[in-house]
Amino acid sequence: MERLRREAQRRGIKLGPGSASEPDIVVEPQPEPKSVTEAKLRAKLQAKKKANFLRAQQQNAEQLGNDNGAPGEQIPPIPENKQQEGAGQMSGDTAAGTTGKKKRKGKKGQQAKQQQQFDAINSSIREKLASIAARKERMHEIRAQLVRPVVDETFRKAEQQLNSITEMRKLLEEVQDKGEQLPEETAQMLERQLEAEESGVGAVASAAAALPDSEIPFAESIQFVTKF
Repeated sequence: MERLRREAQRRGIKLGPGSASEPDIVVEPQPEPKSVTEAKLRAKLQAKKKANFLRAQQQNAEQLGNDNGAPGEQIPPIPENKQQEGAGQMSGDTAAGTTGKKKRKGKKGQQAKQQQQFDAINSSIREKLASIAARKERMHEIRAQLVRPVVDETFRKAEQQLNSITEMRKLLEEVQDKGEQLPEETAQMLERQLEAEESGVGAVASAAAALPDSEIPFAESIQFVTKF
């Protein structure tokens, strides 16, 4: 028994105040492991110490049995693999949990990145469509500003020409009522003026057709004016 106690002291195992046949094993408290690797090594070391102590105790019991002439009681040793398997399983579960968290985090990050790209593309498309609509509206305004002065001037000239035609019609009616003949020079001058008036009316019709905001057809407006 003394040899067993010395062996336990040599291996760093303190014996408590238990019975001589079954001494208590008092293990000094160890600091918390700083990593998984340190925990594995510490578990292996503790398992090895315990196995060595039990082996020494078994040998001592066998020796005592031989000294007393009776076979020693066989104490089955604790397999070292059991402690190693427990530590390995704990570290494996920890590693698997960490890997699963990383995978879920990576998947969420990828989905968030894809959503950001999709939102950026939609925003760019909306901005381009709004820019095209604004540009179209601006071109419409510019066209109206460019065409309207020309049309206004053309209408003013057409109004003057219509007034001139009205005066010529009155003059011709007076000559016809008096039974007089129109001089040749006056007739040629009136003919040239009528041709000029007709060409001017055609220009007014073309300008009115180009006006985007015109609601009344030009031909109807001319017919309405010429009635008077």
